[in-house]
Amino acid sequence: MFRLVLTDESVPSKVAKLKFYYLGGSSTFSPKDGYGCVNSKQTEIRPVPADFVSGTAFEVYTLPHTEEDVLTKLTVTALDANDNILKERTFENIPITRNQVTRYTGSFFGSGGGGATGSGDFRMTADPDWDAVNGYTF
Repeated sequence: MFRLVLTDESVPSKVAKLKFYYLGGSSTFSPKDGYGCVNSKQTEIRPVPADFVSGTAFEVYTLPHTEEDVLTKLTVTALDANDNILKERTFENIPITRNQVTRYTGSFFGSGGGGATGSGDFRMTADPDWDAVNGYTF
């Protein structure tokens, strides 16, 4: 899994969705090898919630080809309701490992970010199906 965690205080009001376009993973599983077996070009769309808060995460799933694989290129595009591009960022050579989460955390729309204050509420989740989370800051 690739998880993008946005630390922005807010997103521009026109942003309706994020488009994830990535190369290097696979959408086809080989039961013989236990890995992905097709070089895929994948596109996934995730809606941006109207009640966006700093720390909102967006997740995409792919199958690695080997134990130490990478997504060679991942482009994240912020779109308005009419699919006009508002902002775009590209990440390269993202490590992808079977049964692990690769988490990228940072400010997508501007510098700074991450300084949000909140009500003190916490949300905790545990997923025993994942062995580890590998975190990176952009």
